[in-house]
Amino acid sequence: MSPARAPLASDPRLPICVLLGPVPVRGARRDTKDKPVAFKISKQQLAERDALAADLRKNAEALNIAIAAFNQAIEPLSQAVGAALEDYNGILAKARTLADGVTEAAQAEFDAKSEKWQESDKGIEVRTWIEQWEMSLGDVDLELPEPLTEIDPDEHAGALESAPGAPMD
Repeated sequence: MSPARAPLASDPRLPICVLLGPVPVRGARRDTKDKPVAFKISKQQLAERDALAADLRKNAEALNIAIAAFNQAIEPLSQAVGAALEDYNGILAKARTLADGVTEAAQAEFDAKSEKWQESDKGIEVRTWIEQWEMSLGDVDLELPEPLTEIDPDEHAGALESAPGAPMD
């Protein structure tokens, strides 16, 4: 066979491997230097993982410092609001007692009057006045911010670092 001629499939003198080209052998390793391997992280990914874990720890410390500052700042403010709220609701309870006393006494006197009087202009005026005293004076309920809980700097960083580079690492 001359070097310029391509093998012909009809040439019975040529072995079949020449005609078909290289056949992959089962279990043989392929050249994977430039190709990513599906079940193993690269050195670059490993370095990135470690850098991200270090950044997570560093930023967790900064977050915990901010959380501590927040908690210190809100504690006196929350206490002041809580005390003012308690005082306000205490006065509100006294106002409820007054309103309830006025309406109960007026309603009892109104009910003691005749039906004719209750339906008169004066009776309608008194009924309207009683209804105005039947007000809603429920306690004010505020949801004050709770102190924040600091995070564990190793929780996410450790999870990231402990992820194996390959299935059997």
